[in-house]
Order: sequence, then C-alpha cells, then structure tokens
Amino acid sequence: MGFASAYGSSQPREDFVEIIANYIVKSDVDWANILSNASKEWVQNSSGTAVQTTSETDGIDGNAVILQKLEICREWFLEKWNIDLDSLRSEVQLRQNNLDMEKVMNDNY
Repeated sequence: MGFASAYGSSQPREDFVEIIANYIVKSDVDWANILSNASKEWVQNSSGTAVQTTSETDGIDGNAVILQKLEICREWFLEKWNIDLDSLRSEVQLRQNNLDMEKVMNDNY
C-alpha cells in the first residue's frame, strides 16, 4: 500500500522515517523486495489481521507511492541539510559491506 514497513503506516512522520532508514541501510536486493512487496494486495484473514497476498489487484501502486515519497525525502535532505541522500546511502552501504562484525564484537565486549 505504499509503506516501506508496517510501522511506517502508523503515522505520516514514521512513514517518511521508515522510507529514509530502509533506503539507506537495506541492500539493493532488500530495497527492491520492499518496492516489489509494496504493490501486493492486503486482505483481512479470518481473525481480522491484515495479511499480504501475492496478487496485485488492490489498485494501489505501492512501488510508485514509495518512490514518490523517497523523492520528497531526497529534496528535503538536500534543501535542509545539503545532503545528497543517494551519496549518503552509498557511503552507508560501503561501510556496512566492509564492516568486520567479529572485530566490532571483540572490541566492545
């Protein structure tokens, strides 16, 4: 339905924060999965819980909605803080990919 996460649907500000956070830290594959899943239909199961189906018939292009909101975030970061969101993502991805978790765990414990 155009949310990067279920938590993002709780409030508009959380929606934008979830888009920014997920875009920055998720791998290309994980981000692509978020976009793909955003367009899937949601239905209520017998217990009233919303569950995602594999069909794309709910009429909402969630992928396009997230990308529109991401563009708003890009503009906001650049205008307010002179930060290129795509450059920030590239740097975070680079650092995550080069992180030695064993060293981090040994240094901190």
